[in-house]
Amino acid sequence: MERPYGCGEQTISSTYPSLLLVRRYKQMGASADSNDHIRVRASRYLQSGYERLLNYRSESGGFTYWGRGEPDLALTAYAVRFLIDARELIAVDSSVINGARDWLLKQQQADGSWKATEYGDSLDSRRRTALLTAYVARVLAMTEHDGAGSAAAKKQNATPAADFSSVLKRAFEYLGQRTKEMTNLICLLRTHWQRSMLVTRRVLRR
Repeated sequence: MERPYGCGEQTISSTYPSLLLVRRYKQMGASADSNDHIRVRASRYLQSGYERLLNYRSESGGFTYWGRGEPDLALTAYAVRFLIDARELIAVDSSVINGARDWLLKQQQADGSWKATEYGDSLDSRRRTALLTAYVARVLAMTEHDGAGSAAAKKQNATPAADFSSVLKRAFEYLGQRTKEMTNLICLLRTHWQRSMLVTRRVLRR
């Protein structure tokens, strides 16, 4: 447990231990443990981390690493997950969660993916895109019933439940295709490896 610090990602990561500790104290009951000063400090760090994270929020609703520039997909999904966990313990502005969620929804590609930054070979880029898509879809699924259809959600211009479901459906279809692709690739690489080993054995026997 430590005081929140650093960039957007570090702020979340350094605050999570405090969040987990406060959650544990809540589950046990504050009076069940004599280390009340630890609970108080953890609660203070959790509140501080939440307030610090808001400084990295962009006008578009996504979260940036340093409070400037373009929002980052993975970081925004990480922030949404943190905010969902934190709202069980402290007051969290629901419009912040809805704004980040809607920003993520708008970034989905036509094929259902959330595209990772490209570097390295194309296979590695596809793999990282699949991993990012799986993570974003997992986080978004946690918010699927966050006031969908309620007056508050409509007032905040939250994404309609029908559109939200279609977004997740496209993501799962994309991941299903990538799973087959990666499975076929692994089988192909295994076949090539087995053949190369067979050739190597033959050469060594000569």
